[in-house]
Amino acid sequence: MGILKDAVLWIYHHQGYEYPGETYRTICMTKSNYGGMENVGNTTIVTDAALVTEHSLDSHLLYAYAVIVHEFEHNQCGSETTMETPFDMWLNEAYTVDVERRYLTHRFDPTFVRLQQVESLRHPLTGPLAIEDGGHAGAIVRQGFNDPDELVDAVTYVKAAEVMHMLRLMLGSETFETATRLYFSRYRNTNANTDQFFECFEEVSGISLATFKKKWLEQPGYARVTARTDYDSASRSLTVTLRQDLMDGQEPFPVPVSAALVNAQGRDMDGTCRILLLTEQEQSYTFGNLSEEPAFASLNRDASFYGTFQEATADAALLQRQALLDSNAFNRVEAFRKLTDRERLAQITAPGTPVSYGWLHVYGTILRDANLPWALKAAMLRIDEQPLDRHYAAWFPELVRAREILMQAINSRFYEDLVHAIHELRRSMKTGDSLQVGIQKRELYRVLVDLLAVADTPAVHEILMRHLDQARTATERFRLLVALNRSSWKGRLELLEQTYHQWCGDVTSYANYLKVVALGTHSDLWHRVEREKNRPGFDLTHPTLSRALLVTVATNTKKVWTEEGIDWIRRHVVDMAPVNANIARRLLNTFQHVPRLQPQWRRRVCAALHDIVARVPFEDNPSIAGQAQSYLHTCRRIDGHPDI
Repeated sequence: MGILKDAVLWIYHHQGYEYPGETYRTICMTKSNYGGMENVGNTTIVTDAALVTEHSLDSHLLYAYAVIVHEFEHNQCGSETTMETPFDMWLNEAYTVDVERRYLTHRFDPTFVRLQQVESLRHPLTGPLAIEDGGHAGAIVRQGFNDPDELVDAVTYVKAAEVMHMLRLMLGSETFETATRLYFSRYRNTNANTDQFFECFEEVSGISLATFKKKWLEQPGYARVTARTDYDSASRSLTVTLRQDLMDGQEPFPVPVSAALVNAQGRDMDGTCRILLLTEQEQSYTFGNLSEEPAFASLNRDASFYGTFQEATADAALLQRQALLDSNAFNRVEAFRKLTDRERLAQITAPGTPVSYGWLHVYGTILRDANLPWALKAAMLRIDEQPLDRHYAAWFPELVRAREILMQAINSRFYEDLVHAIHELRRSMKTGDSLQVGIQKRELYRVLVDLLAVADTPAVHEILMRHLDQARTATERFRLLVALNRSSWKGRLELLEQTYHQWCGDVTSYANYLKVVALGTHSDLWHRVEREKNRPGFDLTHPTLSRALLVTVATNTKKVWTEEGIDWIRRHVVDMAPVNANIARRLLNTFQHVPRLQPQWRRRVCAALHDIVARVPFEDNPSIAGQAQSYLHTCRRIDGHPDI
């Protein structure tokens, strides 16, 4: 209720919207596929977000802030101004997610919030980049659907919100806000469509948005931009050249690239902060009359466009400088992730390559920096499985091994530093911390626990158990339990059983326990999952519980990308299709990577898809059958097997 009251006032002051009713009710949904649904005067919110308890993870808390303001904003964008057709649904959600995002940046650290958003963009199971790479979907304005639930995906909620973000950057915040006020005043208490929305923006800005709308809404795909920089000391100027990678006949995307030049002291140089608008396949932009030579150009700040970005002229030394000096915190993280990507790809393309001293040196500098904000340090230290280079995004077994090698190198080199850091951080975590501070500290704690647990020694087990005994929040307990469940500690199964009996009485804590089980990496994972499904308290029709167990397994890359794991996904897509198509669709997303899989994995996935198509009739479940058939068509196109 505190979040709701805060959201109502924030929207009034920042959006100029005042709720017209006398009463605003929140109705809790214990069983729901979705976080909430606006209904005039009676808004439903999933119980996990509406009732925050001692069992709520930090992810639940952040989601509560997001979904509560989101559903309230739908009173304006959704109820008072309503989409004309289901194909305009993206507009309701994209604008409302944009409001939600801005609210979160006012309540939490903006860099932390943006890092979370970009992580959802790149998520290998549910992220829109992965969906588009699979070729099954991608256009925001759809041409049709088998089930309305198909519109409720990352393309509608994440990619479309990025389109709003780009529109704001291109036009400027003042123009954007003026145009939205015109839109809501003109179409209040009526229906509106996509064209009418953009007409308001064209009227206010005086700019045609036809190409923007065509490329970003009506066609699938994302921008792939490469940058080159060149400094000319004679003219004291720096030129940035941006180029889009396009297929034959493809028109370029309108792309806003946020840029600034940074000096050797880590400060933005006067007059260099600007938006570079890329509308052609290749364009150059010159920063002239510079008072000093820049240390580097900070480009695509805060992920200013939807797509991929690389700098062809950025060598390891430049990326190291940027990771340590960039005044834009998000780009510090991106610079170090690019360095990490180089180490990761070296392990994939040349197995046995030693982890470089230079990368470990920078890693140690970040680890020992006591002045870095907690969430920023966490983002820089975390070793993801997913690479920035999307060419390798579906090399799952290789990515798992590369991550393990990098984390082992970190643990071996900085073991004492990790022990010291985790003890000091734990000591600093006080019950009096604000929610914002506490969440950021626990984000770093999560990363440090994962890094320390790599050692998997009795000494580490003892540290983890001691921290578990002292844990104050659900997030701490959850992370420690995941680490212990993945370890070789002999007491892990007994600990799991104790946790089950302690947590099974509450839906939220029970779901947390199921996630711990689903993230296991031992050979007994599949047995443990079946055991949980057969417990008397488990209900396959309960979306929260089935999501927690089944969908979390689908994110467990190390176990899913095995013969047994692929077969597990196949069986559970078939089993869940008649029970909960929404969850079956998420499980089936695992196979969306079929175009980019290595041949040995593609063959196994294609065989699994063939079985799914045979067992899930289109007449009974057109959404799941259609999705599987789309992936199977890719198998036939790539491998040329009409009988598959």
